[in-house]
Amino acid sequence: MGGPMSVNDADTIPPIADEIAWLQSALSLEVPVLGVCLGAQLLAKAAGAAITQAPHPEVGVSPVTITDPHDPLIGHLAPVTYAMHWHGEQFTLPAGAAAVAHSGPTDVQCSGSAAAPGECSFHLEVDNDLLEVWLAEPSMTAEAARALGDDYREDLRGGLALVPAASPHRFRPIRQAMRSAPHRTGNRHRWTHLSATAQMHGLAAGDQSHQRSRTRATPSSMLDAVTSSAAATASGWALPHRHA
Repeated sequence: MGGPMSVNDADTIPPIADEIAWLQSALSLEVPVLGVCLGAQLLAKAAGAAITQAPHPEVGVSPVTITDPHDPLIGHLAPVTYAMHWHGEQFTLPAGAAAVAHSGPTDVQCSGSAAAPGECSFHLEVDNDLLEVWLAEPSMTAEAARALGDDYREDLRGGLALVPAASPHRFRPIRQAMRSAPHRTGNRHRWTHLSATAQMHGLAAGDQSHQRSRTRATPSSMLDAVTSSAAATASGWALPHRHA
């Protein structure tokens, strides 16, 4: 889940192009999709947005301003929530989308539209256990050190103390919004078609090795992974997220 790749590496990393094409199919069929971090960038790219290098990497816990308190995904966190960030790229607003959150370094932290209920760069799912998993990954510690300096471990652990503990209040609206999304389309066969297409290309739930999955992915099973605290390191309906 995650890695040093960029959405813009599609020419050299074919699975990225496959995922973008799959997301374009989802958007064309009006199947709602949620993307987190790299997943947000993939979804934004599929919708025609530009993915660019941020002036400065955003790594660590910092406040996110929620500008739309009525947003079905994150409006309940308004006006400000603290969240973990770990990205060095940013995305512009896709056509027809509206920005619903921003931070000091990032103008578009989260956006939404009828087709894509949410594209969020920040990580609501990170808790102490997941942070320690990330800090055991050499590529991530190198990124954190470049962004935060030698005291990055203390900075990250201390910052996480500002984040509200994972709770039903934090995740329930996201789960409810995404569970109801397939029903709002009125065409559940669209998800079945996309799920089958994903498995053909090895893109089903969290398959970062891009091998074919033998387990049929469903909206509910993917959402259970996305909204279950530390297990929710997924992006999109379990697409990888970008850490740098």
